[in-house]
Formats: sequence, structure tokens, C-alpha cells
Amino acid sequence: MDMEEMEMESLFHFNSLMELRNGESSNYEDDSDDEFFYCVVPDELDGLELPVTVEVMQERVDFLHKLGLTIEDINNYPLVLGCSVKKNMIPVLDYLGKLGVRKSTFTEFLCRYPQVLHASVVVDLAPVVKYLQGMDIKPNDVPRVLEKYPEVLGFKLEGTMSTSVAYLIGIG
Repeated sequence: MDMEEMEMESLFHFNSLMELRNGESSNYEDDSDDEFFYCVVPDELDGLELPVTVEVMQERVDFLHKLGLTIEDINNYPLVLGCSVKKNMIPVLDYLGKLGVRKSTFTEFLCRYPQVLHASVVVDLAPVVKYLQGMDIKPNDVPRVLEKYPEVLGFKLEGTMSTSVAYLIGIG
């Protein structure tokens, strides 16, 4: 049996991320098994700029260390290394700082919700902040809410956020 035949008969064929995103799962007849192979949410990789050189990787690690993150913190969410310092991290941290989130809370903030570094300020963060302000949360209180619950920045307005608010209002 040559290499090509071995590859075709392999039991370890994994779908590409594009196939997973598009719902194409050609190597399984029973769709219930598909969930087992979703190790990474495909959308989570959108916008990642994987380090091309060791120097770029080192720049990212050094920047995260300056923010107070440890190697263990980075290992807990290694996709953070796919964020460009200039294109992702600095704009997000600047925005949080301008909102009034204290720099002294950045380390804990990022340990609890490192995915924020993948976010677009305009597309992801600003609409959530506007939504919070529309719920009669005073602009001065928004930073404290975000410091206490950084995960709220990951809520989708049309889903998680509105459902949660409706539930909380319902229970009084």
C-alpha cells in the first residue's frame, strides 16, 4: 500500500475549519459524533494574526507580561498570541482605559476574559457599552461594571444580553 492509499484510508481525517464553519462534515455519517471534534470554535479564529517569526511571538509575550499576565495565564488561553499588539491589543486596552477601566485591573480583567483582545472596538465593544448605558447604567458606573464582569463584553446583544436582561427583569 503506497502513501496515497494510506492517507485515503486513514481514520484520522479531520475537517478543515472552513468545512466546520460551513457545516460540511463529509467524514461522519452520524452527526452526533461531530461535536466531539469541535475543539476550537471556528469563529474564534477569525482575525487571528498568527506570529510569523519568533520575534513577533516574543513581542506579544513581552507585552502581555507588561500587563501582568504570566506564562500560565497565557497558556490558559493561548489564542491570545494570535492577537497583534498594534492592531488588537493596544486599541482594545486604549478603549477600556478611555471608558475608565483602571489599568490596575487590567491583569485580572484579561485573566478572566482574554477573548476581549480579539474584539473590534467599533463592532464588538462599543455596542455593548451603549447597550449598558441604555439600561440606565451611568457612564461613570460602566467601568466598574466591566471590571467586575468583563465577560459581559462577549455577550451578543441580540441573544445572550437581551435574554439575560429579560430574565433578570422577570425575576425582579
